[in-house]
Amino acid sequence: MKSPCLDTFKGSPLKDIILLSVKGSLNATVARNFEKRLHSVLLENEVRLVIGLRDVHYVCAAGWVVLLNEINGLRHRGGDLVLAGMKPGVSEAFRKMEFDSIFKCFPDVGSAFKRGFNIPAAGKNTKSKL
Repeated sequence: MKSPCLDTFKGSPLKDIILLSVKGSLNATVARNFEKRLHSVLLENEVRLVIGLRDVHYVCAAGWVVLLNEINGLRHRGGDLVLAGMKPGVSEAFRKMEFDSIFKCFPDVGSAFKRGFNIPAAGKNTKSKL
């Protein structure tokens, strides 16, 4: 069975956010390679990840476990992992497993970059008023 294509894009609008796009099926056979790829991205001290799932038609339990393990580590380091662009079938399984209570999920990558990490917009005053 063919491995999913994993593309990393570092030229994001916000330099400290990495987009990792997955294509194909994230089944048990390829979940280990997916995990290795995530680890290699995280070794570069990147702590904010957008996982693009627009071209994924299936995610097995092992694939979800990889994401669960990574989000815990990222949040411990002050980062996060958000999901973007799930197809209806993948989204349905995601919600049935109640992962929407753990992960932030957005309809597309652009939304994930804009709203996924609670980063103030450039030029906005971030000081609180007393």
